[in-house]
Amino acid sequence: MKKIGILACEHFMIKGCPGTDVCWKCFDFASNKKGQFEKYGTEDVQVTVTATCGGCPGTRVVKRGMMLAKQGVDVIHIAGCLVQEVPCPYFDNNTIAKEIEKKSGIPVVVGIE
Repeated sequence: MKKIGILACEHFMIKGCPGTDVCWKCFDFASNKKGQFEKYGTEDVQVTVTATCGGCPGTRVVKRGMMLAKQGVDVIHIAGCLVQEVPCPYFDNNTIAKEIEKKSGIPVVVGIE
């Protein structure tokens, strides 16, 4: 089973997902293997932990990614609320993904769609 960690926008985790309803889009995509989760094929996928970016202006996002890594996830996905829906104006997701990967040794996927 592939254990997934989701790194999401703190603002939208509190106020509600800009994609659909209240922060369920990532869970829907993971459980139904849509978007970026299709790549796992027939392997079972489970979102085992979520974390927020740490809030604006995003200075704690790498530390938050490392928190996910320490929870034993196989892959970290940066949620759509930081990437597709309303891109975070405070940091570049690809740069952050590479930094978290380098420090944790765990793959980071930018986005869910």
